[in-house]
Amino acid sequence: KEGVELAKKAQEKKLYRVFVGEDIFSREIFTYISIIANETERIKIASGITSVYARNEYLLINSVKAMRKLCKERFSLGIGIGGLPELKKLLGEIPRKKIEKMQSIIKKIKKSDEELKIYIGARGNKMLELALELCDGAILSGPKSYIKDKSAELRERAEKHGKSFEIILWNPVMKSGIAEDKVKAIVNTILESMPENAMEYIKDKSYEEKFNELCIFANSINELKEKAKEYKNVDEIILPPWILE
Repeated sequence: KEGVELAKKAQEKKLYRVFVGEDIFSREIFTYISIIANETERIKIASGITSVYARNEYLLINSVKAMRKLCKERFSLGIGIGGLPELKKLLGEIPRKKIEKMQSIIKKIKKSDEELKIYIGARGNKMLELALELCDGAILSGPKSYIKDKSAELRERAEKHGKSFEIILWNPVMKSGIAEDKVKAIVNTILESMPENAMEYIKDKSYEEKFNELCIFANSINELKEKAKEYKNVDEIILPPWILE
């Protein structure tokens, strides 16, 4: 009920899209999205993100078909491999050939529905290469300096090949005044799944410096709009629910 009310409020405020998150051991996402879709009319809806390891690939494809039948062009698919700690807990080890698995599933989904918009949640270079090759965009997260460099690179490469490519930023949006122990907990959680190419930007920084790189600080939508100007190659920023207060 809370999620439905938030989605309705986002629609009333004319926000662009609702992303519904799914950790591997969290609620099943497509049931949740279907309820929100039935209770809204205009706002776009996306999975953000669902792991290709969380369900059988044919179940995933059929779930996407169901969402498209339910809300047509309003639905888009955010997909990824999932957090590395959760993957290890689920599978007993970090899987190999992650790129090949992602490529295979995306091609099957595309074959089933050529019009569906697909975004890969990724930070690693090889996964972002795959996003450029097969998908409509990428969901980025990580240090601010990394986001600026990587989003500029992706934009340049997409334009060079005449490809429309959306860059979506999903970093924590935090209010000011976070307690020190919470700062360390947030930073450590984020770093658990961060690839080496993004880690390079902050590896020698203090916890506070890492926190400032990994999070966007804003107490209102107006303040966030000003902060968003720093990310000139980013098309969309995912906001936390409290921003609707």
